[in-house]
Amino acid sequence: MLGLLLLSACRGIAGPQGWAAPVAVDTTILVSLQHGKLTALDQQTYQGRWQFPPGSGTPTPTSTGPAATGSPTGPAASPTAAATAASTAAPACDVKNVDLKGVYGTPLTANGLVYVGAFDGTFYALDLAGGCIVWQRETGGAIIGGAALAGSTVYVGSSDKKLYAFDAASGNPSGSFSFTAQGDIWSTPVVDQGTVYVTSMDKRVYALDAATGQPKWPAPFKADGAIPTTPAVSGDKLYVGTLDNHLYALDKATGEVAWSFKAGNWIWCDPLVVNGVLYVGGLDHNVYALDAATGTLSWSFAAKAPIRAQPALAAGVLVVADNGGHVYGLDPATGQERWPSLTLTSGVLANPLVMENEVLLSARNGNLLRVDAQAGSFTQVAP
Repeated sequence: MLGLLLLSACRGIAGPQGWAAPVAVDTTILVSLQHGKLTALDQQTYQGRWQFPPGSGTPTPTSTGPAATGSPTGPAASPTAAATAASTAAPACDVKNVDLKGVYGTPLTANGLVYVGAFDGTFYALDLAGGCIVWQRETGGAIIGGAALAGSTVYVGSSDKKLYAFDAASGNPSGSFSFTAQGDIWSTPVVDQGTVYVTSMDKRVYALDAATGQPKWPAPFKADGAIPTTPAVSGDKLYVGTLDNHLYALDKATGEVAWSFKAGNWIWCDPLVVNGVLYVGGLDHNVYALDAATGTLSWSFAAKAPIRAQPALAAGVLVVADNGGHVYGLDPATGQERWPSLTLTSGVLANPLVMENEVLLSARNGNLLRVDAQAGSFTQVAP
């Protein structure tokens, strides 16, 4: 698996499979259980409600309301005229010839809609109740990361190096926002107090005005390796893992480095910050707990395989899943194991979903697993 990740970063993701994290909204769980498909499950029974695009033996998306109509007019507000020209709203439930190719970014839900980007380069807004296309917009490259919502604007990055801003209801491009990085954007943007933070495979972290896309820092932060991870914002700092083996804490107002921590290999894991402690996994097989203020190492734990999925805190237990299919329950204060490690039939790349005392894991083989963080046991709930 490590070889595949290395190849992916150097050449782009070949033979896409997807590792979208599950997300819960109301009584629905959204997860990518099959290659290139997004499935809505009942949160209690885990029975399928709809699948997008539909497949053999799965519920077909059904319309619960009108789709957005018309197309943007006037000057291209989003970075390319080609993307704007391709931005035509699809009829409700018209899923003919839709091939997502892969879903990597965590779906975003708001106001009865599901926003999801696909490896085919298209950004979709779906009806949460029925899974129909409300609107869709094409970008110039594969979409690897998820989307972020601030007010009435939804932001998503693309492998065409652009960060797009769309009206969340209509899909119309923002009339004032424009930004192009120097490399592909694989991460999910983060919006905080009027600033959009986004990383790029060009080794940079950008802080942008959420209304215009103009830089807020004197210069973007530049690491020595590509940055496919999504940053975490906590207090006055921005935390980001990079492929130069470092975890950086940046002053979110200036982009200056507050501290850095060096691991033994790439950090392709989104950091988790809880109660002043930062937890992050590395491709060096280690889980690290760092003081979020100073970067001082509190403890480390050696897993059996590289770690891509973000750690999760549930029922007072830090749950960590590695790429080899092992799940660990750690004491968040000491790193000691609370229960013997679990062995799954497949590794985990997707970030987990915490649901009270349980953690949902979407494995590489398409299984959805429910881990009881207190008991140290798991159950396969889908398919």
